[in-house]
This record gives sequence, C-alpha cells and structure tokens, in this order.
Amino acid sequence: MMDTDLKSLRSEEYQKAEDYVRSVYQASPPPYSESQLLSVLAEVEGLAPRVSLDRGWLERLILRLSKQSPELHAVERSDREWSALFPRYPETSDGFVKSLQPHEHEAIRQTLDTYGLVVVQAFSPEVCSATIDAMFEEVNAQVAALGKDTPAVHPEQSWTWDDRNWPVQSKFLLRQPAFHPQAFANRVASNVYDVFAMLWQEDRLRVTIDNWGIARGSKNLLLPNEQGELVPTEKRRWGKGIKPHWDYNPWLWVDEVEQGRNPGYQAVVALNEHHSGMGCHLTLPGGAPFLAQWCREHACPSGLGKKRRSHRPEEDDPIRQYMQEIPLRQGEMLIWSWGQLHATAHNDSDRMRLHQYIRVFPARESDPFYEEHDRYAPQRVMRQYSDVVDFNGLDLNKRGRRLLGLEEWPI
Repeated sequence: MMDTDLKSLRSEEYQKAEDYVRSVYQASPPPYSESQLLSVLAEVEGLAPRVSLDRGWLERLILRLSKQSPELHAVERSDREWSALFPRYPETSDGFVKSLQPHEHEAIRQTLDTYGLVVVQAFSPEVCSATIDAMFEEVNAQVAALGKDTPAVHPEQSWTWDDRNWPVQSKFLLRQPAFHPQAFANRVASNVYDVFAMLWQEDRLRVTIDNWGIARGSKNLLLPNEQGELVPTEKRRWGKGIKPHWDYNPWLWVDEVEQGRNPGYQAVVALNEHHSGMGCHLTLPGGAPFLAQWCREHACPSGLGKKRRSHRPEEDDPIRQYMQEIPLRQGEMLIWSWGQLHATAHNDSDRMRLHQYIRVFPARESDPFYEEHDRYAPQRVMRQYSDVVDFNGLDLNKRGRRLLGLEEWPI
C-alpha cells in the first residue's frame, strides 16, 4: 500500500474514532467511570487499528468536547419538560412563600437541596423594627458626616427619598457596609448561626460584614412639584430591578461541586414585608440542581475561565421565563445556593423594600478557602474600615467574636 493510501486510511479511521467518541459523549455526558472509559477506548482501538489512540488522547478529546462543543448536549424541551425541571417553590394562601422554623433541620436541608433555596423564620417583628431604625440612623449619620444640608431620609416619607439625600447616588445608595451595633447583633444571632452550622455541618464559622439593602418604590410617590406641593409622582428609575445572573461563575461552581467542595450560600433577611410588586427576590427554583446540565449545554466565555465572577444568561435563554418571585414576610431569611440564578423584580409600589445581607461560611480554622475569596469576609472589611469602626469594642459574646474573627475558634 502506498504511503498516500495509508495516510488516507489512517485519517478515515481517526475520524471514525472521533465521531464515535462524540456520539458517546452526546448520548451520555461525562463524568465517566473507569469501566466506561476502558470500554470506549476498546471500541476506539477497533475502529482505528492503524492509529495510535491511547487513554490520554481519549481524555483530551472529552475535555475538548466539554469546553468547545456544548451544542452536543443541547436538548430541545417542551414547556412541560422545562416546568418539570423547575418546580415552583411552595406558596401559601396569604401571598407569601412557605417558611420553616430554624429547628426544622431536615426540612431545611431537603428544601434547599430540591429548590436551591429555602426560607426560614429568623427574626421577630420587634427586632426588624429596631433594625430599620438602626439602618436609617446610620444612613442619615453618613449623610451628615458629608456635610450635606438635606432632609433626613425616612422609610415612610417618599418626599425624603431624593438622590441627593443619600450617602451616594449609585444604585445601592450607600457608601459602606452596615456597621450599626444592631447589624452586628443580627449577624451573630442564634437563629442565623444554628441554621448555617447545620447546613455546613461545622460549628467554626465566620459571618460577613455585608450591606444594608434598600430598594425605593417607584409609583404613586408623594414628591414635591415646582410649587413645593406633594403630588403623586412616578420615578421609574428608583425601582429598577437587577437582571438574572449568577454571582458565582457557574462553570467554576460546577467544577467545585464535582470535586467535592460546597461553594456555599447567600442569604438576605426581610426587614419589612416584601409583597409581590415590591421588587421581590426572583429565583430559578431547582436552578442549582440543574446547573451542571446547563453548563454542559453552554460554552464558558473565554474571558471568564475559572474566575470567581458573576455571569448573566443570554436574554433569549429559556430558563429565564421559569423564574419565580419570592415574597417574604417580615423577619424571614432567604438562603440560596451560590449556584442559583437569581435577580430582583422592579419595585412598582410606593414603599421601600428593606433587607440585610448576611453570608456565613466555614472559618479559616476549619477551611481557609472561603475567607480567601469572600469580599465581605470580616477580616477584609475590618482592615479596610479600621479607622471607621472600633470592631474590638463591639458588645459581643465569645461566639459572636469568633464569628467575626476577633477571636479564634478552638482547633
């Protein structure tokens, strides 16, 4: 046989081998067991006896397909099939969602595993009211420190909500994390700690020093006209929601889960009632359990790679239409997986939506991974704001000090 004929034959065999691997990959995506890999390799060797194709070649091809050929996994689904993937989070007759008590550990775990989120009753109305007072005490103190001669912001008086009355005029309105003593009391509260200790199966935890959350209403607001009279006004921009996104690179999230690491959770506490129409949290129920399949069907952008950055699905991605609004009662804590696609709806009401962000993860005494990557990890925030707050002067018990890293947990 001439060299050109042999070369052509080898090329044909190679193509048959690659096509076979592609067909296996499309029919049954990875990960593969050892026996599955050996079976595929044996078939490849039979299809291409004149080509040297070893285990390394097979693994490299599988990796290339996973990165460059997500279309091999794309599945056409009916509305019924999509809906089955994303079951609605349980709702109640009063217009909110089902919530659990902090001691209902098994139900909390099961709900989080099924939906990618869970709602837990965390704080009393009295604590929430005190927290709202603390929030606006701090907001107005920041404005006063800037030397602004503006009206004090009041959550029930829409005529005080003008941009110039806030510490900053950005979307989030605030300059720094929440440093009021009440914010710290909420972070280290027993209901918060106990739930996260159960979820992590770890007592040595840290809590973030995160932000207040304020979303102004946008319709039927009483605002002054040119004559100074208070008249119903619409401020569409004030109530603008946040588009669907993952805060954690979804492909990195999947990689870490498959390697046995839990990337973690986020949480927000509703300080007033978050009714439908007030710009509630939006989520894709069942999104985290589905995320590995979604990543197989979509190519990771070249600029994202393994970076710990947020990512948005395309505007025409079908999963966006299955997102669900999560109205919360006062004092409820919504916990969701970093693998959840989420957003916030537009606040079309005449009220503010008020909340506090809280995140809890293993302390470095247990696993240094989490504190290294969280931008609101307490040690990071304390270094940045050491000239603003006397963190050592906080009135906290030993567990609270350990949650903030002011004392170490016993090894």
